[in-house]
Amino acid sequence: MDSTNTQTSPANYDTRWFIWTIVFLVVTGISLVSYILLSDSGTSDAPIFVRAQNK
Repeated sequence: MDSTNTQTSPANYDTRWFIWTIVFLVVTGISLVSYILLSDSGTSDAPIFVRAQNK
């Protein structure tokens, strides 16, 4: 029975999957942040700074 070696040598290693994974993660992150920023109405947020009242 012939046994075939399906492993590739390090010199022939294909890095396209890694590049496409990085592209996918960057695009997904930008899309998520854009969706959050565009869908935020801002009316229900608590104020960040509270004015100090002079006595």
